Amino acid sequence: MYKECLCTMSAAEDMYKECVCAVSAAEDMYKECLCTVSTAVETYKECLCTVSATEDMYKGSLCAGSAAEDTYKECVCAASFTEDMYKECVCAASAAEDMYKECLCTVSAAEDMYKERLCTVSVAEDMNKECLCAVSAAEDMYKECPCAVSAAEDMYKECLCTMSAAEDMYKQCVCTVTAAGDMYKDCLCSVSVVEDMYKECDCTVSAAGDMYKECLCTVSVVEDMYKECLCTVRPTAHMYKEGIYTVSAAGNV
Repeated sequence: MYKECLCTMSAAEDMYKECVCAVSAAEDMYKECLCTVSTAVETYKECLCTVSATEDMYKGSLCAGSAAEDTYKECVCAASFTEDMYKECVCAASAAEDMYKECLCTVSAAEDMYKERLCTVSVAEDMNKECLCAVSAAEDMYKECPCAVSAAEDMYKECLCTMSAAEDMYKQCVCTVTAAGDMYKDCLCSVSVVEDMYKECDCTVSAAGDMYKECLCTVSVVEDMYKECLCTVRPTAHMYKEGIYTVSAAGNV
């Protein structure tokens, strides 16, 4: 018996609409918007729904679980094969293919596609905080304030972006960085081993090093740390405030 949060049962597929759950031929208990489903063991809290052994479709803040064990809290899902932990708008993917709407994520052993504030998990283990994303050894595309992580280690705070050995493309406060040249849009910066071009609070930096305040960016062949839309550049140290500066190999402003 269901009240409000009504459910429909069919032995095969399950369709959920808002706070509605469909359950397979196992056993289902619903309390308000909660559902627990086998064949395995799934516990959902709030507006969570269960999944059949085959294909799961979710609408809204719903999450699916694979044949293993999935725990969801709000819009958070943990998925196998391996183990994925997401916080906030994060979703997990099973061994097959999971599609989510809004806080949606698609994860396959190969490529990962993210839309809005989405994050995926590679065969290894990825931890994402807010609008941060970890990237596998393949190719990652991010939209809005997304960030990628290379084979090394990248830490982002807010609208920060890093450089991978491959190629990263970002939109808005987005940056693309290859071992050679980089292109940025808005509060964006492109940094090559030699020359850097910035737009707005723009700066051109030569083979020296520069530190910018406000819309600044820094790039080093190895690790990059950004705070807001700010960046610092090595190996030397120049400081800029607001306006646009051009620094030659000597250090002339």
